[in-house]
Amino acid sequence: FHYEIVAKQIPKSKVFEWGAIGDRVVPTEIEMHYKASAVEGVVEVLDWYERKTSFVLVMQRPSNSCDLFDVSSKLGALDEDPTKIIFSNIVNSVIALNKAGVVHRDIKDENILVNLDTLETNIIDFGCATKSTDAHMTQLTGTPEFFAPEMYTTGSYKAEETAVWSLGTLLYCLLVGQIPFQTDSQIVRLQTCQPELEKNLGDEAKDLLSRLLQLNPARRPKLKEILDHPWFFNYA
Repeated sequence: FHYEIVAKQIPKSKVFEWGAIGDRVVPTEIEMHYKASAVEGVVEVLDWYERKTSFVLVMQRPSNSCDLFDVSSKLGALDEDPTKIIFSNIVNSVIALNKAGVVHRDIKDENILVNLDTLETNIIDFGCATKSTDAHMTQLTGTPEFFAPEMYTTGSYKAEETAVWSLGTLLYCLLVGQIPFQTDSQIVRLQTCQPELEKNLGDEAKDLLSRLLQLNPARRPKLKEILDHPWFFNYA
């Protein structure tokens, strides 16, 4: 039994947050990915070790997979039915990560691998991850095009509310084939870059997107409520 692996080198000079595995001090990225490794739909950590100037993280490489950014680049907008499977897998993994005490904070198309045969997904890159908390956070980390509006307007955000916004941005990328927002002013005004591309979306898909991409964080659904939306149950 063998599988492909991928190794990631993390220079010590680039580590700004430290955590621990057992009694060993490690970058928070390794601690969080190690904790997340048992979650279904997360790339598994096989081993890690420390070198003089860096840490090396050894992970399983899922077979026949590419990241969702490449999928959108090659295929453009995806049909709604396969998107329902891909997106529900991702949402389930984000919910399970929260239960495992991990907030990813950089959910985006480039950080999700999909198996093109089975549509199974795997979340990668825990470089922005931190411990789950219900408190407000102020460290702006992740990818600006996926930032929730409150990260720009108040500089303070809650993990679950911003995760829901990032998932809305991701769902838009999958269904439309383009990122919805390119600038902070577009995000805070909820003004998508190319609204003409949205005309082919079904009404239920539009409704789900409008719920996830709510300017007021309190009006967004909870993570566990996303999968109750009617869009997931009606297949063509």
